[in-house]
Amino acid sequence: MRGWLAFCAETPILFPERMKLTDVLTHYYFSKVVIHLKEDDWRTAFPGKKMPDHLNWAKYRPALFDQLQREQKMDGSWDAPWTAGAILNTSMALNIFLYENTQIFTLSR
Repeated sequence: MRGWLAFCAETPILFPERMKLTDVLTHYYFSKVVIHLKEDDWRTAFPGKKMPDHLNWAKYRPALFDQLQREQKMDGSWDAPWTAGAILNTSMALNIFLYENTQIFTLSR
């Protein structure tokens, strides 16, 4: 896990220039990590290294949600040509939006 977080810390996951559309499958899994990653956990794993903004839920969430809202089609779906299609992308995007609310009891402990 530490290696993966180190990689993610150095990788601009939020809307790289080469991507015109958000990769919702990547963000589906990435958001699950970011929502549970706390500053104390980061400091324990990487002493003396500042936690990047894109690994901080309070900063990652509004940026991602704004991007997803801009990319949503008029019919309510999300699509990207390199993925399995609109049904998968839409279900992933909706799960990202809903995940925070389903974790309220876990996060409050």
